[in-house]
Amino acid sequence: MSRKDRSKLSDIDRRLRNLFPTEMWGNNETICTIRLFGGFEIFNGGIPYHNYENWASGYQIITGDRYGNIKVSAEDLDDAVTLLEIELKKWREKNESA
Repeated sequence: MSRKDRSKLSDIDRRLRNLFPTEMWGNNETICTIRLFGGFEIFNGGIPYHNYENWASGYQIITGDRYGNIKVSAEDLDDAVTLLEIELKKWREKNESA
């Protein structure tokens, strides 16, 4: 839980906190990990400047055990969070009905 007023948090921060409300986690439990990674011809396709050999970077988000070990990746952080929202919703719906 942040000491900042919620309105002062970034959009991404608010979205992640909505996905993972504070609860009784274990000490040092991984909730999710966000990784910026790079490489050759990553996220290559459909965009004119991407039709050439290039180096690029993107984001990968991986949830912890408690949240299904979901993995998503996208070139931009906001897109990765959107994918996480979709996949986490599916995972929660599946596990609530089980």
